[in-house]
Amino acid sequence: MLNLKSILFENFTYKILALFIAIILWLFIIGRDDMQESAQIPIDIKVPQNYVLKRMDPDQADVVFRGNPKLIRRYLRSKPRIQYVIYNTKNPFLRLEIREDKLDLPFGVNLISIQPRYLNIEIREADENG
Repeated sequence: MLNLKSILFENFTYKILALFIAIILWLFIIGRDDMQESAQIPIDIKVPQNYVLKRMDPDQADVVFRGNPKLIRRYLRSKPRIQYVIYNTKNPFLRLEIREDKLDLPFGVNLISIQPRYLNIEIREADENG
C-alpha cells in the first residue's frame, strides 16, 4: 500500500506544473466573460440643403451585441448613432439597408442582429407643399 507522502511528493514538479497550467486555463476561461446586450440605436438622416425629410420609418434600430461587457457598456455610453447622408434626390422614396458598417463597432464587440433590416424614407424639396 502506498503511503501518503509518496503519493503527494512523487513527481512533485510535474504536479505543480499541471496545477499551474490548470489555474492559467481557468483564469483565461473566466476572463472571457462575453455577454449579449441589446440596445435601441437612433438613426440620423442628412439630406441636401434644399430638401427636407418628410418621413422616416423606423427612427431607430434594435441592435443585439455580443462581447466583453466593459467594451459594450463603453460603446453604448458613447451614444452611437446610425447615420446616412442622402445625395441622390431623383427618387423621393428610398429604401436603405441598415448595415453593420454604419455602427463602427470596437474590436471585441460583435453584431448579432439588427432589426429592422431596412429603413424607408421620403424626402421632398423644402419649398414644395404636401
